[in-house]
Amino acid sequence: MAYGGLQDFLSERKDLAVTLIRNRILPLYYLDPCSPYLISTANWIIGQLTLCLPEAMCTDIYNSLMKALSMEDAEDVTCYPVRASASGAIAELIENGYAPPDWVALLQVVVKRISAEDENESALLFQLLGTIVDAGQEKVAAHIPGTVSNIANTITNLLPSVPDPWPQVVEQGFAALVAMVQAWDSPAPDENKEHEKSAWQLGQTAIAQTFSTVLQKAWLLPVEQMEPTLDSALPPPSCVNDASVLLEFILRSITSMEEITHMKVFELVVIWADIIAYWDSWEEEEDQGVFNAIKEAVSFHQRFDSSGFFLKMLPSQSANGSQSSVISRVSSFVTRAIAAYPSATWRACSCIHTLLHAPDFSLGAEDTRMTLAVTFGEATFSYFKGVSDSPAGIWKPLLLAISSCYICYPDAIQQVLCKDDGNGYTAWASALAQVSSSSFTPGLSSESEIKLAILTLATVIERLLALSMGGTKVLQDCYISLMESCIHLKDVQE
Repeated sequence: MAYGGLQDFLSERKDLAVTLIRNRILPLYYLDPCSPYLISTANWIIGQLTLCLPEAMCTDIYNSLMKALSMEDAEDVTCYPVRASASGAIAELIENGYAPPDWVALLQVVVKRISAEDENESALLFQLLGTIVDAGQEKVAAHIPGTVSNIANTITNLLPSVPDPWPQVVEQGFAALVAMVQAWDSPAPDENKEHEKSAWQLGQTAIAQTFSTVLQKAWLLPVEQMEPTLDSALPPPSCVNDASVLLEFILRSITSMEEITHMKVFELVVIWADIIAYWDSWEEEEDQGVFNAIKEAVSFHQRFDSSGFFLKMLPSQSANGSQSSVISRVSSFVTRAIAAYPSATWRACSCIHTLLHAPDFSLGAEDTRMTLAVTFGEATFSYFKGVSDSPAGIWKPLLLAISSCYICYPDAIQQVLCKDDGNGYTAWASALAQVSSSSFTPGLSSESEIKLAILTLATVIERLLALSMGGTKVLQDCYISLMESCIHLKDVQE
């Protein structure tokens, strides 16, 4: 109570705070016996006075907190408050830039404490593990494959066998795995360093195999064990974003057909596409992983899907039990994302280009491509009409997405644009000319954006001339923007 009452005062008198911590707080950790509740409070005080701590005390501070983090329960007293407060204090230190002297030792202490026996404590430790990995990055990268394997075993033991939403501890576990993916990716070795590259590739494969095991337990096993009387055999849509990050890691780690079979990649992709096809819990911070996985799935399709599996009609595990392709299910997610929130609109429109132009639709699925183009065109134009009153940055992704559809099927998309409004085609063309002009902000920036605008504007000008609209303002605007875009493209290429 005394330290709590003096907290603000001590924060201002750093010299006094350091003296008190050295002489009154740290000695408590080495008293035997000492009340667990007193140690718990000592942990809290260290966390609160983080900004007062000098580097010279770093080793003593972390040794004390790691000792508290490892404190076992006494016969009649639980030491959970000690371990929980130690976890919070360590996180507070790291988040404020007070780094441990030995990252690996701290990592090992935390991983050793994680188990399936105490879900509350493991949930806290998963959070701390994510904090350590986020901050440690390359200092802990070499130990990530082993760490992933250890905590993945705990996560699989904690996964519920019935299709209920996952408990919080599992969600925290998946978040920790995502943190390790990001830390592992950041220090990827240079291509010229063959030995380091080989060791890194072995670690990459091991992590991907572990992630596959986790996702099989999370997604495939519940489907196999589902009662046939249930309406839907889909696993719960828990941790969709984090699970998508793990799937994306698997997809870009694959180097052979043998690995695809061993890791059951096609089976995982089918279930994942089924889950996201019905996703409706949009959150700005929670969907980036899904969009990245979509692009990686298309890249995987180009590299390994020579049989066109992604385009085949497959039975769905959803309640309606209909048949659809992986590409169609993914496209359903993208279509609904267009109107979800602004950054989802940008991401969805980027995926539209990928889904229309990257897959090999020559494998007897050209009708699928046209259906996708029309669906995307309807969704993007419908959303555009709602924001078309005044020029805005959101115009660019929407109009370029429509352009991508239009380049594929000009006649079909023109019908879409004119379905509810006879002037829809010219309204889109006029807006596209405006976005492509040098005065629009944000203007076209990448070479691919400018090329798409040039191709579309040229096609639109031909169509307007065929419609005897040679003297209209929309045609003039398209001509001017076409010329400006060509000049802009040359500048960008140079």
